[in-house]
Amino acid sequence: MKLASSLFIAMLSVMSISCNINDVSISYPENSQGQQNILALPDGAKVNQINAYIFAADIGDDAQLKIVITNLSNDKPTMFSQKPSWALSTTNRIGWTVMGEVGGTMFYPSNYQIAEAAQTGKLNMPVHFVGTANIDGKCRIDFYENSGKITKTKYLVW
Repeated sequence: MKLASSLFIAMLSVMSISCNINDVSISYPENSQGQQNILALPDGAKVNQINAYIFAADIGDDAQLKIVITNLSNDKPTMFSQKPSWALSTTNRIGWTVMGEVGGTMFYPSNYQIAEAAQTGKLNMPVHFVGTANIDGKCRIDFYENSGKITKTKYLVW
């Protein structure tokens, strides 16, 4: 009986060690660092150029997240104005890697930027929306959550 119970305990130990539970959870808090999270806003939300916003996500240990933000603004930049766009922080990023479009800049991309989770846990990155007088900005945000395909899309205007 003692041998059988020892074998049973040993078997349970081996099974619990070999069972890896993958944490692929991704959540988007409404606010982070005192700023409203654009990833948690509803589709079609209007943001303004006065407030600072944030890209914020809580990423599980085995989760992967990529965000592609595409500029859909109609205005063409001129010598006196820029196309409505956004500015992702280059200094206050926590856990994000950002790639800009060739021909754009990290501060004011021409058409799109890609932000990828570079770590797990809490990720934060300030973002500001910029534009020109009387010209609305619009962007599409595509989410790639644990997938190489778009899992969700939302639009923002400013």
